[in-house]
Amino acid sequence: MQRFEPVLYVYKVGDVYDERIIFVKRIYVTLTDEEKEDLARLAAEHGTSPGELLADFVADLTYSNRRGGSDESMYARDWLGRQTYRW
Repeated sequence: MQRFEPVLYVYKVGDVYDERIIFVKRIYVTLTDEEKEDLARLAAEHGTSPGELLADFVADLTYSNRRGGSDESMYARDWLGRQTYRW
């Protein structure tokens, strides 16, 4: 059984930073070596980690309260709409 683990989440509202503890479960994704390297490079170019980059995308995709904003969520959903997951 997976357990939730506490993580300190720092966020900004306007000019004010706040923090709170959120409880998360870890997930694992399968990537090729090239995808892993490219993801690490992209994240570094934007001053973040691969895990944070993916977590932020998922927050936008799922309309989480941690999302970047309505435009980010719209573009994430647009991306999902263009994918075909029919097997």
